Amino acid sequence: MDLARQPNGNPRSSKLSATSPLPRPRSVVNLSGGRYLLSILVIAGLYFAAARLGLSLASVHTNVSPVWPPTGIASAAVLLLGYRVWPGILLGAFLANLLTPVPVATSVAIAIGNTLEALSTGFLLRSFGFHTALDRARDVFKFVIAVLICTMVSATIGTLSLCLGHSAKWADFGSLWMTWWLGDAVGGLVLAPLLLAWRTKSRSWLPKQRDIEAVVLLVLLSLSAIATFGGPSPVSVHYYPLARLTVPLFLWAAFRLGQSGVTLASVVLSIFAVWGTANGLGPFISSTPNESLLLLQVFLGSNVVTFLFLVAVVEERRLIQETLRENERRVAAHLAVTRILAESPALSDATPQILQRIGETLNWEVGAMWTPDPEKEALRCLTVWHAPAIKIDRFEAVSRERALTPGVGLPGRVWSRLQPAWIPDVTRDQNFPRAPFAATEGLHGAFAFPVLFGEKFLGVMEFFSHEIREPDETLLAMIGSIGNQIGQFMERKSAEEALLENREWLRLTMAGSRMGTWTRELDGTNRVVWSPELERIFGLEPGEVPQTEEAFFDFVHPDDRAALAEAVRRGIQTHSDYDIEFR
Repeated sequence: MDLARQPNGNPRSSKLSATSPLPRPRSVVNLSGGRYLLSILVIAGLYFAAARLGLSLASVHTNVSPVWPPTGIASAAVLLLGYRVWPGILLGAFLANLLTPVPVATSVAIAIGNTLEALSTGFLLRSFGFHTALDRARDVFKFVIAVLICTMVSATIGTLSLCLGHSAKWADFGSLWMTWWLGDAVGGLVLAPLLLAWRTKSRSWLPKQRDIEAVVLLVLLSLSAIATFGGPSPVSVHYYPLARLTVPLFLWAAFRLGQSGVTLASVVLSIFAVWGTANGLGPFISSTPNESLLLLQVFLGSNVVTFLFLVAVVEERRLIQETLRENERRVAAHLAVTRILAESPALSDATPQILQRIGETLNWEVGAMWTPDPEKEALRCLTVWHAPAIKIDRFEAVSRERALTPGVGLPGRVWSRLQPAWIPDVTRDQNFPRAPFAATEGLHGAFAFPVLFGEKFLGVMEFFSHEIREPDETLLAMIGSIGNQIGQFMERKSAEEALLENREWLRLTMAGSRMGTWTRELDGTNRVVWSPELERIFGLEPGEVPQTEEAFFDFVHPDDRAALAEAVRRGIQTHSDYDIEFR
C-alpha cells in the first residue's frame, strides 16, 4: 500500500509516502494459488514428521505423548500464514494418528482437536493484539496464557475421543489428559517462539557481527546439556545442581543474542534433554518413563517462559535507549541545521553543510540537493555530499547529469506529491532510474523530502544508506519541518538578493540622473543617512554631515524649513509619500 495514493482524493493527507510497500505486520502472509497448496503440503509434512517423533516417545498410550512439538509448528503456522492453513494441520494430524492402533473415527476426532487447538491459539492472540515479534513482555504474557489455555482444547477432545472410542479407559482419563496437555503446552512454548523469531527477523536473524558468538554459545550449551543429560544422575533431582548449569548460558543469550538466541538455545537444550531423559539419563529420571518426561517438560517449560520474559524486558529496554538516542540525534540535526542557516551568508554555502550535518547526525552516508530548472521543467542536482570513506563517483556523476521530471525517480515523486518519500531498497525500485549505479556503489535505503516555503516548491533533499532501511514515519515528520525551515531561508535569501539588485539599480539610476536620497530611521534615534549621490550634489565629502535630522535641516533654506518639517511629519504619521519643493 502506498500511503500517498490512498483513495481519499487528497495526496497531501498522508504523512508518509513509501515508494515501495510499507512493512506490514508480519503476522499474516498472503498466499494464493500454487503457493497456498504448497504451504498446505509443507505444513502437513512437517506436522506429520514432528507428530511421529512425538508419538515415538509415548508410553502410557500410543496416541498420548508427553513431548509434542507439532503444537509449536501449528500455532506458528496460523500466526504467520493465517487461518487458511488449517487443512495442512488437519491432514498432518490425521495421517499421524491413522498409523496408530485406534479407529479411523478416533483419528479424525484427534486431528480436529489438534486443528482447533492451533486455530483457537491464533484467534485468542489476535484478539489480544498480539505482536508476533515477542519483543514486549506483555506479548510474552499473552502468548503463554493463550498456549496454556488453548492446548486444553486438544487435550480434552483427544482424551474424550480415546475414551469414547474404547481406545483408553475412563479411569486413566486424568493422567492421559495431563500428559496430553503438558506435552502440547511445552511443545508450543518451546518451538513456536523460534519459528516466530525466524520469520519476523528474517533480514537480520541475529544481532550484527555476533554469528561467531552465537556458534560458541551453542557449542557450550550443547556441552552443558550433554553433561547434564548425557549420563545417569548421581543424586536426586531435588539436590542436583547441574539441572541449572545452562542458566548462565541462557543469560548470555538473552543479553547478547536477543530473542533469536534464546529461542534457538531453548530448542537445542530441549533436544538434548528429551533424548537423554528418554534413554533413562539425566536428573529427571523417575519411576516411569512418562513421569520422567513430564518432570522434564515442567523444567523446560518454566525455563523457556522465564527467559522469554527476560529477553523481552531486555529488548524493551534496548528499544527505549535506542529511541532516546535517535531522538537526541534528530534534535541535534535540527539544531545543527538551524545554526548553519543562521550563520551562512548564502545558500551555496549552507547547502553542503546541511547535507553533511543531516547525514552524519542521522547516519546516512550520501546526500544530494535538487532544485528546479524552470527552462526544462525538471529537477537538477545542485550539489552532492558523501561520507569521507565512501566512494560514489559514478553515482554522483549520473546524478549531476540527469534531469528528473515530476514523478520520475525519488526527487521527482517528492516534487509531484510535495510529501516526504522513503524507499527501503532503491536497487529493487522500479521507478528509480539511477538504480543500476546505486547497486554498483552499494546504496540501498533512501529517503527524500521537499524544501517548501508555504506551498511554493523550492527543491528536494535526498539521502542514501548502504543498508536496507524500513520507512521511519517519525524521522520523515521531523525532516519535513527542516525542509520548511530551509525553504524559509532560501526565500529570505532570494528576497535579500532581489533587494540588493534593486538597490544597485536605484543607485545607478540616481547616479545617471544626478539625483540623491536621504533616509531617516524611525526607531526613535531619528538617524539620517545621506546617499553618496546627495553628498556629491552638495559638494560634501563622504560622511562629512552628521547623521542627524538637525544637520540635514541646516542645509534647507530657513524660510522652507517649517513647511518641509510639517510634510515629513505628516508622511510619517500617515505612512505615505510627500511632495514638496524647498531650497
